Order: sequence, then C-alpha cells, then structure tokens
Amino acid sequence: MSLWKLTNRKSRLVLVSLLVMGSINSLYGDNPYFSSFWDFYSDNRGSNKACGRGWTGVASMGDISSVIINPASLNVNGKYQPYLEYIHKDKVQWLKELFGNIYLKDLSPNLLAGFGFKIDDCWQSGLLYSVKNSYRFDYGEEKAYDNNGNPVGIWHAYDDFKLTSFTIPIVFNKGIIRGGVSLNYNRYSLKRVIDNQKGEADFDKFVPEFGIILSPAKNLSFGLTYLPLQRRL
Repeated sequence: MSLWKLTNRKSRLVLVSLLVMGSINSLYGDNPYFSSFWDFYSDNRGSNKACGRGWTGVASMGDISSVIINPASLNVNGKYQPYLEYIHKDKVQWLKELFGNIYLKDLSPNLLAGFGFKIDDCWQSGLLYSVKNSYRFDYGEEKAYDNNGNPVGIWHAYDDFKLTSFTIPIVFNKGIIRGGVSLNYNRYSLKRVIDNQKGEADFDKFVPEFGIILSPAKNLSFGLTYLPLQRRL
C-alpha cells in the first residue's frame, strides 16, 4: 500500500502545499500561509479597466486605479477624480480528487476605493484603499472523538487571509516624461481554526513602488515599474 493512501486528507494537504510552495520565491516570506501560491484565487485583480485589457497598461495613463499597474499612470483630467469598485469571487472546490470537500471562498468586503487630485500642471497625487488579496480556505466540519469513538466536539475549520493596502501615489509630469512613486502601507492578516485551536497572525509592511512612462511621439509610449526586493520575513 502506498504512502499516499495511508495519509489522511489533512496530511495530504500539508504535503502538497509544502512541495509546491517550496519552489516559490515569494515576497510574502517563509510562512507558507503568507505565500503567492494562493494568488491564483486570492488575488482580487483590482481595477476593472486593467482586467479588461488583460492586466496590461504599464505605459498607459488612467484614473487612480491605474497606479496598481504603474505608479506613473495617474492622470487626473479635472481637479478631483473619485473611484469606487467592488470585487466578488465565486466559491471554488479545491483539488477535489485529492482532498474532497475543501473550498476556496470569497472573503468580503473586497473594495478598491480612492480619489486622485491635481496639484498643478506638473504634480498629481491621491489616496487609494484596496484589498489586494483575500480568501477563506474552508476545510469543512471537523470532529473530536473519545476513546470509544464517540463524538465529543464539532467545529468548523478554516483559514481566513486578507492583505489590505493604503496607497499614496505621487506623480510628476514634465514634457515626454512621467515619473511616479506609490507609497504602499500593507496590512497582512491571517485567522486560523483547525483541530479546535484558534490562531491569528497580523503584521504590517511598507512597500514602495516606482514607475516611469516615456512618450517620445504621438501614440507611442514606453513604461517601466520597479518594486524593490523586500527582506524576507
């Protein structure tokens, strides 16, 4: 009989997670629950305009939501520019053949909200609140048994993860050059209930991001962003 058949569902989950996440070099750090492994579902993909363009637009300009792609992209036409967006994700069954009824669910509310404003002809700024990543990893119902096999406790097991961010973009525009920096204050939060034990982990990180857009001719532009490598947790 193989080792795989001898392991229970929870052990399989841990085994696969460690094998996959062991090959990932993530800015989240070494903790597997703060990992880009979950981004296939947890990433909220804020900015519906960027999503409609296939998450492109590093060399284009737009509203306050465009700074998610490039900090230099902010272009306020008037004096002020408000923005509000809500993201919803459906429930997804996770690796059904391996683990059974384990689901990834939406962890609401998921918002992208803010406003941009023009300081003068050269300078623009604003404030953006976003829930960049969020998910509930639902393990389902768990039970505890006494020595005689009788249930003595029932609880619902889950992991709740949320990454929220407050961003202040600062953009300078002069001729064919646009430069910008996004000052991101990120809040990481994880709540976990498993084996009838509750745990929480919360921490903050300041993550600046830089961008530039060059427009040497009409209908021609080049963009570049730079995110400094963060110290691992």
